[in-house]
Amino acid sequence: IRPYTNEGKELKELREGKLDVGITYQQEPFPQLTAHVLFYDSLILIAPLDHPEANQQLSLDRLAEIPLLSLTKETTEQQLMDQSLAEMGISPNITAELSGIEEKNDGCPRIWLSLIPRIAWDPTQDYRIRQIRVPDLNPQLPVTLLFPKDRYLSLALRRFIDDVRGIYPMASEWET
Repeated sequence: IRPYTNEGKELKELREGKLDVGITYQQEPFPQLTAHVLFYDSLILIAPLDHPEANQQLSLDRLAEIPLLSLTKETTEQQLMDQSLAEMGISPNITAELSGIEEKNDGCPRIWLSLIPRIAWDPTQDYRIRQIRVPDLNPQLPVTLLFPKDRYLSLALRRFIDDVRGIYPMASEWET
């Protein structure tokens, strides 16, 4: 198990059988791969506790005006966020960018507001950051499990996939 660093590379390795399973923020058709949406994530706005906007509720119009910290345009998360925001008529004011979601804890958000996937924020660990309520912000980002279609899956791998999917299918489902 490893976190992705270059999703295009990981998708290619999944198709080639070099990786057994992957999880992505996409719901598009994946030739040669079986896709199962695990759940839908949402976007949240976070800010350092001492930020002037930290104790306010923001409208979508205000969200479009304030300077934001963002992921780079190359990340799948940011592409999906941009698409979702565009569908809502919002063009965010991106002032700075991070190369990955893991950098959100490395000091930058202590200065900036940032839109991130909800799953990336742990309030028990990110105690210097708080979530800001944006009532009409509700895009859904699909978190999808991927694995090769026409490849033998060991019993251990099938069990892992079933555990991640949260179900235990009857044995006949795997017999083909």
